[in-house]
This record gives sequence, C-alpha cells and structure tokens, in this order.
Amino acid sequence: MRILTTTHLDEAGFLRVGAGRGGKRAELTAGCAPGIAGAGFIGDLTAASADGDAFVRASLETAIAWLRARSLRRVWAPLNASIWGGYRLMTRGFERTPFGGEPRNASWWPECLARAGFAAHAHWYSWDLGEREMRALARREQSAPRGFHLEPLESRTFDDQLERLRTIASACFRHNFAFSDISREAFARKFAFLREALRPGLGSFILDPDGETVGFYVGYVDPLECDRVVFYALGLLPSVRGRSLVYPMVVAPFFEAALAHGFRRAVSALHTAGPTFLDGVAAASRQYTVFQI
Repeated sequence: MRILTTTHLDEAGFLRVGAGRGGKRAELTAGCAPGIAGAGFIGDLTAASADGDAFVRASLETAIAWLRARSLRRVWAPLNASIWGGYRLMTRGFERTPFGGEPRNASWWPECLARAGFAAHAHWYSWDLGEREMRALARREQSAPRGFHLEPLESRTFDDQLERLRTIASACFRHNFAFSDISREAFARKFAFLREALRPGLGSFILDPDGETVGFYVGYVDPLECDRVVFYALGLLPSVRGRSLVYPMVVAPFFEAALAHGFRRAVSALHTAGPTFLDGVAAASRQYTVFQI
C-alpha cells in the first residue's frame, strides 16, 4: 500500500507531519523541546482509528528521522511542544468518565508508540474518590507549622491573582519533567476556565510567617460533571518542602471545602509516580504515561 507522507515547518519552526491514503490519515507535530538541550518532542497525535496503524508508523518514522538529524539524544511523546500545551497518554482507566483537564486518547495509541520503538519514561496517576475517602482526607490530623496561613484564590479577584499564580507555579515546578517558561498571556488563556470553576476553599496560596508566598493548591468544579470536584495541582517551594505543610495546608482544607459545598465525588488528578497523601486511602484508578525513544 502506497502511503503519501507530507511535511512542512510551521511558524514556530516545528515539523508538521501527515501520512495517509484515501480518507485515512495520521498527523503529528515534532520539534526541539523548548529550553531543554538535546531533547525533542512529538505531539498533537491524531489518527482516526487503529486501522491507520501504517499511517501512524509512517508519520512517527518521519518525525523521528527529522529529530535525529538534529542530534537530539532523546525524544518524548506525547508532548505538545511543552507541558503547558499538553502531554501524557492515558494508559489505564479508560472505563472511567473523563474529567476536565484530563489527557484522553484512544486506548490503542500506547501500542502504536511501542511498535515504533518508544518505551515508557514516566507515569502519573489519578484517583476517583467517593464521600468516604473525601471525609478521611478532610480530617485534620496535623497542625500547620506556626505562622503559615492560607490566602484564598477567588474568582472575583481572579484577574489580579492570575499572574501571582503563574509566578509561584513556575517557581515550584521549574525542575519538573520538561518544564519550560510560559508567558503571562498564554497562562491566562490556559487557566481562564478557573474563573467559573473556582469555589471558596478549592484554591489558595500558602504564605509563610513573613507573608511570602511559598506554595499553592488549585482545584475546581469539574466542567464535565458538575457534581464532582477535581483536585488539580499543588506546589511548594523547595525551601518549605518537608515542613509538614501538605496535609494541614492543602489536603484537609481542600476536601473540607469540597464537602461543605455539597460535593460527594472527587478526582485527585495527575500525581507523579511515588508516595502521595492518598496512600492508604484509595488505589489509583487511572494511569498516564510519557514515552521516550
């Protein structure tokens, strides 16, 4: 079967690849990972069905050859230019209903990457929680260190606080997988949905005794299932990690607020593999993976 493969560079200098025949086609984007020496990405994966596996393989092979010609030592997929543009494939939990902000893909995509030579590089997990688990997490079993306190992230002052959120999130996540800086404008576009999805107590800044912002947490009402909340992100500066802040300053306040608002279902979303505050409370119900070649 003859496969027609097309390529062109977009305005950002990324390679756009398409491969197909007739009405079936696979498409993707490839490029150098911004700010990460020797690393490339493949993202924006698109294919109508697993029947187009030959087209997926052809587009991946074209992208990999182009990246290797640029002496890139490692290539990650999927990564849509940066973590802010979207990354990760769902690899477990397809039977669960999606939540807003979740990476979703056809179940056959991981196998397509494996056949192209990719192997799992890193995993993330989400937990589906019911009322029993939410109440267990809301119990205050620790006191916050003296002087630390919360300042709510509220939708009525959201525009004023968005740049503050970008600054502290960037500082907290700077050493995370494939981190790159994000502009004020791009950050505002990405998180504009929080204006309507926030409720009191579902998002806060964490302040130290001197009033300096040292962390944050953000959750929201799930835009796809309005009777469910999503615990989406937490960040602490390296200087305050290990200070026993996560439970009393993040976990308990978030789930107390969610219960007070009447929510009895939650998703604790996209945790990096490793110990979490959910250990012993529930088992992870969804898995996501970034692959590398």
